Amino acid sequence: MKWRIKESITRFAGFFQMVEYHFEHETFRGGRIDIQREVFERGTAAAVLAYDPDRDAVVLVEQFRSGAHRWHRGAWVTELIAGIVEKGEQAREVVAREALEEAGCELSQISQVAHYLTSPGGSTEELTLFVAICDSQNLPEYAGLESEGEDIRVCIKPRLEWLQELERGEIDNAMTLIAAQWLALHGEKWRENNFIWSVSI
Repeated sequence: MKWRIKESITRFAGFFQMVEYHFEHETFRGGRIDIQREVFERGTAAAVLAYDPDRDAVVLVEQFRSGAHRWHRGAWVTELIAGIVEKGEQAREVVAREALEEAGCELSQISQVAHYLTSPGGSTEELTLFVAICDSQNLPEYAGLESEGEDIRVCIKPRLEWLQELERGEIDNAMTLIAAQWLALHGEKWRENNFIWSVSI
């Protein structure tokens, strides 16, 4: 089916942008329709599930998230290590860098497991999800770059305990939820493959 942008107007430009788009697209019934939508130009992000096979534990980070300020569990969110993919960067490079900055851990055997739209109803953001091996021993309790306003607590959770949180519905953000589901579904096969994973995206 065909579509086109008839007009775009930038309504806000800061660290991110809000753009008003006027689209024309074909309909399932064979006609055409004009729509106007405001879209949050969020860019591209990358996240990684860092796993320590020796301790059978995952490394997560907890930090204040402005978008969670109305969330009933509070504005501090426990989530995967993640970051924005800047122009000229590769997603794999981003997660390796962010792991050092956000948790003080070095990654190896980084494998891509998913690439998806986070909220296509109103945002352009794409996220590439990776899994990787790390050593969780001697990680700092706190991390993050002060220059970026980061105040991060490093969380090391036993794998089975984390998957129990998944079963109880306690994981409250999409990228972390998807990673936990992936680990529950594919973790044993990943281990059997010596922590190498290949998927067609």
